[in-house]
Amino acid sequence: MGNEKSNYETYKELMEKYKFKIGRPSEINMDDYDVVVSCNNVGYAHVKYTVLKNAPNLTDREIALLCDGGNLCFGYRVEGNTICVYTD
Repeated sequence: MGNEKSNYETYKELMEKYKFKIGRPSEINMDDYDVVVSCNNVGYAHVKYTVLKNAPNLTDREIALLCDGGNLCFGYRVEGNTICVYTD
């Protein structure tokens, strides 16, 4: 347990290592980023993100951390290439 990184520490490392973007595919030059997601649906206590590009093959958890700014205190689930982050 003592060697585990916090979610925020992992998030900071990922942000330093990779270029990450949340946005609409029509507004993003995909070649400029390593990981790209679009925000599809904001609902009660959740936000759904579709993974458009994952060049470094990050895990679902790592992408969820990027989407939620290193938080993930309410968790997430995966639906195909969509990551649903719980916000409350």
